[in-house]
Amino acid sequence: MAFRLLSGEAVACEGQLGPLGDVVPVAEARDVVAQQLDVERERVRLVCSTHAELQDGDTLVLADSCATVQLLPDPLEAELASALGLEHFEDALELESLQIRGTTLTDLPRGIEKLQKLKQVLLSSNKLEGALQDLRVDANLLLSLPSSIGNLQGLLELHLGDNRLRELPTGLGRLAQLQTLNLLNNELTRLPDTIGELGSLRKLQLGGNRLRMLPESIGQLLHLQELYLANNGLQELPRGFCELAELETVHLGSNQLNELPENLGRLQALKELHIGSNTLTHLPDSIGDLQLLQQLFLGSNHLEVLPETFALAGLQKLHLRQNLLQSLAESFGELRSLKKLFLDSNKIQELPVSFGQLSALE
Repeated sequence: MAFRLLSGEAVACEGQLGPLGDVVPVAEARDVVAQQLDVERERVRLVCSTHAELQDGDTLVLADSCATVQLLPDPLEAELASALGLEHFEDALELESLQIRGTTLTDLPRGIEKLQKLKQVLLSSNKLEGALQDLRVDANLLLSLPSSIGNLQGLLELHLGDNRLRELPTGLGRLAQLQTLNLLNNELTRLPDTIGELGSLRKLQLGGNRLRMLPESIGQLLHLQELYLANNGLQELPRGFCELAELETVHLGSNQLNELPENLGRLQALKELHIGSNTLTHLPDSIGDLQLLQQLFLGSNHLEVLPETFALAGLQKLHLRQNLLQSLAESFGELRSLKKLFLDSNKIQELPVSFGQLSALE
């Protein structure tokens, strides 16, 4: 049995329901059709050739006949269309500005990511302000955010990657419960000082922007665990950077850093540090205090020597390719957990005797 939408388009279910002649429960067929169409099961209705709706308790025979698939409208999409004064949600696809004011909406429809022409979002006087926990407006054309976004007090995740944002409103700092902030691949040149007020933040993604510096207030994000800042133009890190005591993962690759803070070793929880493709000439002695560090990426820098303190007992992966290293200290042999080591494209003429102690190398 074939399944077709009202438009006549076939829904490819072959091979998932069995061969022709098999008897299949309608409930199972609805599950498969919903999965193929990537919609909620409740929205799928199957209608036979007599135009009668097939019920979950029925069965159907997989034959050459055809069942029509009817999709019920998404209630959230319908509610949004109504709030915008539109007859159909599809009419919203051409919108460049989305204004949701004075409605009873408590959530945003899954289809909002389809508004590919969206440049502006205005949210105020809604039940959204207290109920919304996850807002995703990735891959649009947003140029700015309204200051009222700070009214979304229940927000836990905010995803704004792949837009054209150039600045952030100071009101962003009012999102006291926010745990994940994704701003990857925008056009940000600076961050507001109020970003330090996001006291619940665990994950901050800022890679692929145009940042040259970070505000000192970033050191107030005491619960931050993951920080992504690759592919910016950062020339230095703020003094408060090493106050982020819960940081476990840091990506700083492809910036313009020529040194790291002397107190880098205060990041005691750090497990993964990416600083490849910068202009580092040396590492701080305190790097030896990062005893939980498991992965360290330092490729494509200007390092000539590693500090004597470079005895990271837990380190498992070390990238040092494309530097200016001429030798390795005897303490290098203390990296006894090291499994993967990349030293190609340096100026090393001989390895230390202790190199033979790296018994875990693969």
